[in-house]
Amino acid sequence: MMKFYHDIKLLERKACEEYLLTSELLMENAAHSLANFIRDIVREKNIQPRGEGKHKLLIAAGPGNNGADGLALARILQGEYDIVIYMPFGTFSELCTLQFERVSALRIEYCNDHLSPDISIKTFLDTFENISLREWAKDVDIVVDALYGSGLNRPLDNKACEVIEWLNSLKGLKIACDVPSGISNDGDVMWMAFRAEYSCVVGVCRESLLGDRAKDYVGTIHICPIGISPQMLELLDTPRGILLEEKDLQLPSRRQRNSNSHKGSFGHLVVFMGQKEGAAILSALSAFRFGAGIVTIIGDKNVNVPPEMVHTQSLPNNPAALAIGMGLGDFALHDRKGVRNILLSRPVLLDADILYQDITKEILEKNPNIILTPHPKEFVALMRLLGLADCEVLELQRDRFRFVRLFTHSYPQATLLLKGANPIIAQGDRIAVNNFGTPALAKAGSGDVLSGLVSALLAQGLECFDAAVQGSLAHTLAARHTKSASYALTPMELIETIGQLE
Repeated sequence: MMKFYHDIKLLERKACEEYLLTSELLMENAAHSLANFIRDIVREKNIQPRGEGKHKLLIAAGPGNNGADGLALARILQGEYDIVIYMPFGTFSELCTLQFERVSALRIEYCNDHLSPDISIKTFLDTFENISLREWAKDVDIVVDALYGSGLNRPLDNKACEVIEWLNSLKGLKIACDVPSGISNDGDVMWMAFRAEYSCVVGVCRESLLGDRAKDYVGTIHICPIGISPQMLELLDTPRGILLEEKDLQLPSRRQRNSNSHKGSFGHLVVFMGQKEGAAILSALSAFRFGAGIVTIIGDKNVNVPPEMVHTQSLPNNPAALAIGMGLGDFALHDRKGVRNILLSRPVLLDADILYQDITKEILEKNPNIILTPHPKEFVALMRLLGLADCEVLELQRDRFRFVRLFTHSYPQATLLLKGANPIIAQGDRIAVNNFGTPALAKAGSGDVLSGLVSALLAQGLECFDAAVQGSLAHTLAARHTKSASYALTPMELIETIGQLE
């Protein structure tokens, strides 16, 4: 599991103080790491030059230390690639000025039109071989964004927006040096941002890369080591959470289990069926597919449920876990004998409709083994119900981590799985982010499948936080492993693929 942090500048400053390093040394290490990544990705993807001769590499360098990283990269890769540095804003920081003097001494080509007030009028200065930068970049192979990185704390001005818009229009492979330019320290998109296919993050992963609004711009996250082990960096500052990796998936395999086991050994899950019976059936099928030994559906409707499910109107004795809320509608819990007591005493997953009901607050206050799996609209309603915040979905999406921490601070024993492009799983001080989310899951029924996966693990004895993490990982990775077109994934196909992950 990869750790992520909030204040990278503080971390780097402490590293220099505690480990007797310098900012320039860390920059050199980061630039070498980025250079190696570019070499590797060109080889792995078998990227062929779009023009004649060597691969063309365009580095857009800003005036600060992120720009200095890009300039150092150009110096390291000189000779291997046909490199041009674009510096629309000149230099400002001491290290950027120093690195610019070095690339100038090495006669690396650069285009510097920072004196031009409007790049839309001027098509870039003819600074090398009488060729305009726009013309040279038409067949560029790799575009490196080193404009702002993690230091952006104000909206982009018009010229910066035009520069980024032009960079986004180019056809080459797009790589961000650190945080894609246009994403703020809080993970918000400042009007627009560089659309990276890879974000090569310097040193450690930043929380700002993991918000839903930033996802379309971040691409695949790659850590560029700076010469300090992750363990030593962790001694300098407390990580904000963990970023899940595919290798973190732990399936409920039975290969190493005692052969002398039976269905009861793998948990009895109860799924409540309400007005929309399809949601409960999908959850039950998903849970059964993911290893639950017995799945019972409780509901009044006379519907045909899959033959492997038990369908009854009464509660079984001592189920291992419960799942309630999926398609629940106006299901009258107060009329159900024993339902309230069992919801307060057994491990339970709460989803969808029940998150709007007052009983959720009572369950949160009295049941220490609870998982909530809301989507953003449901989470906003839940926060209002609990009196924690009166916000709208847009406000939540702009600062998901803040609202998640507000909830977990108030209910530290509960586990929250906030759905989204990057699902967040949180309990107390623990936070995990799953950035394997995909638009293929934007289908009715996908959330019901997720509730089944998580509650199946809960029934099999996993702790709430672990069940939420593993269920979320299985959910997103199964969506990525299906053979359907991106628009064609169905809940049933997702459930089928769950059984093929091992």
